[in-house]
Amino acid sequence: MASGHIAFKIAPFDEVTPEECAKGNGVDAMQPGLDRIAAVREAVGPEARLMVDCHWRFDEETATKLNEAAAKLGVYWVECPLVEVEDNIPALARLRQQCNDLGMHHAGLETNVGWDTVRPYCEGGAYDVVMPDMKYIGGIHELQRTSAGCDALGIQVSPHNPSGPIAHAVSLHIAASLTEFDMLELQFDESPLFDELVSAPFAPVEKGHTVLPQGIGLGPHLNKSVMEEHADRPAKHWQI
Repeated sequence: MASGHIAFKIAPFDEVTPEECAKGNGVDAMQPGLDRIAAVREAVGPEARLMVDCHWRFDEETATKLNEAAAKLGVYWVECPLVEVEDNIPALARLRQQCNDLGMHHAGLETNVGWDTVRPYCEGGAYDVVMPDMKYIGGIHELQRTSAGCDALGIQVSPHNPSGPIAHAVSLHIAASLTEFDMLELQFDESPLFDELVSAPFAPVEKGHTVLPQGIGLGPHLNKSVMEEHADRPAKHWQI
């Protein structure tokens, strides 16, 4: 909050697994996660957006209980509750409707490759918000294509963006061009290398907003000496 952010996402359900849900233990397993959500809500106040990422750990029955509890804590969206296979689209659509009835959004599809894999979920009513990730979706063109497809179906786009500085720079530029854009995820304070890897740090976040990187191309340029210093294996040099 002191760094200018007004929206926050957490993944609080390490104790929940599909196996625990299948054994009927999912509701008990999610209680520590609900406590974490409540603690974050208290810290950020009642007005800040608070998103909850479930990392595909729930089954439908347990996710319905989660939605009821999350709504009482003022959660903005519930993300990726179920394994994202097409057989689960009807269940995801039911969970989306429940979220909407409770005043929340339903989000997902961060690992999908290409609009053609996203489309069945959109046409099936699984999500309010689709989260294409630049490193998975298939590049700039495919992210734009996915955004256009979502736009036509009235679905918002919020790019998934927890990766390095180059993916972040691309995501910033793409986000600025999208029509049905909601908000852009970014990693926060995970490593000083995020800024050190590029020639100049990104602009700060102020009241939840930032500006695009300036300069040629995407803006930032990789710092070769820092990359070499932190390489996890020696570079290979080939003679041709």
